Amino acid sequence: MKAVDLSSWSGVVELRSPDGSELWYSRACGEMTSDGYAIADIPPSAFADAVWASRRCGQWKVTVTSPDGGTKRTLGWGYYALSD
Repeated sequence: MKAVDLSSWSGVVELRSPDGSELWYSRACGEMTSDGYAIADIPPSAFADAVWASRRCGQWKVTVTSPDGGTKRTLGWGYYALSD
């Protein structure tokens, strides 16, 4: 499989409810690489609010958008579980 150059694209990571219907957190990816990585650091402080005690698991998704905004793709998705 050949790596795709994402260095000029933009990316967003989302954390959603278990059924995916509610968006709980969204953050731009801090780095898009020439070898196909979208890197998003989520700081621990993002989960400091008491509401996260009831949001311990759900779905995550990373989407990327082309430089001209004309193409949007899902780069990856899955499930997350927060632990202490």
